[in-house]
Amino acid sequence: MVYQSKMVLNTYNLAKKLSKYLKGGDIVLLNGDLGAGKTTFVKGFAKAIGIKDVVTSPTFTLLKTYKAKLYNLVHIDAYRLVEDSFAEIYDYLNDENVIFIEWSSCLTNNEIFKECLEINIEYVNENTRNFIFNAKGERYLKILKEFLKND
Repeated sequence: MVYQSKMVLNTYNLAKKLSKYLKGGDIVLLNGDLGAGKTTFVKGFAKAIGIKDVVTSPTFTLLKTYKAKLYNLVHIDAYRLVEDSFAEIYDYLNDENVIFIEWSSCLTNNEIFKECLEINIEYVNENTRNFIFNAKGERYLKILKEFLKND
């Protein structure tokens, strides 16, 4: 599925729509060039699940956790982990967290990505982005099917 966003509000609305289908234990991979909108998407998701904190990219801290009513949002930026493993991620793989990983392609411990939702974001121009959704595993195929059905 490809969704085109022509402004930040569209990106926030797309993240809000996705928030209706995710639950604790889910993993979302976000890939795209610098400035593509990965953190903007996470900000929209955070807002949709009631997080009031300012969400920023965890580029230098690698990981930030935000508390929400139903589950925690774990935001990881793997950009600086080129061809590396991020063992700490296993501490967050549980029903209390939804994990968003920016630059997941930089990680070598890909076995945890056998079941996940992958979103590749393409920069089209200053205001426009293409969001390409790919489901891996039965649960995420169902999520994507429902997501598309209710578009």
